[in-house]
Amino acid sequence: METTDSTHSGGLESPKCGEGMTGRPFWNRMVNLLPAGSKAAAVFNIMKATLGAGALSLPFTMLSAGVTLGVVLLVVMAALSILSLGLIVRAVHKSGKDTYEELVDLLFGCRWCYLYQLAMFVFCFGTSAVYIVTIYDIVRPVTVHAFGYFGNSGGTAPSVVNEDY
Repeated sequence: METTDSTHSGGLESPKCGEGMTGRPFWNRMVNLLPAGSKAAAVFNIMKATLGAGALSLPFTMLSAGVTLGVVLLVVMAALSILSLGLIVRAVHKSGKDTYEELVDLLFGCRWCYLYQLAMFVFCFGTSAVYIVTIYDIVRPVTVHAFGYFGNSGGTAPSVVNEDY
């Protein structure tokens, strides 16, 4: 039985995730919100790298592991990061793809591409939650010191924040 589907052509090219999704204008707008390689995408990537959750958790990790083991773990993880980035760069050069998402789609298929998108959503949502808690921890002492209380709560924290830590 012959097939005209491009996914079974045997070549390196596979359809992009989301191709064939007609009648979904919202999805199309969201896909093009931050075009790959644009200045806005670069700014957001730099912000993410600078204010990453790893940088926020590094002091606690070093405190928990100790100085010697903490430095050893930091060096090992840096070496693994360099190795994995080298592999990704080689794959990008050989495939000619521009984004990591396109590379995942090419190498592993559309199902893994959707899993990657889900993982990125969970990562971004979790990072946003960490930023909100961090901002709360920074702003609350300042407002308590300046005004004697925090907002309209009369000095008590919102019910979603547990201050017993």
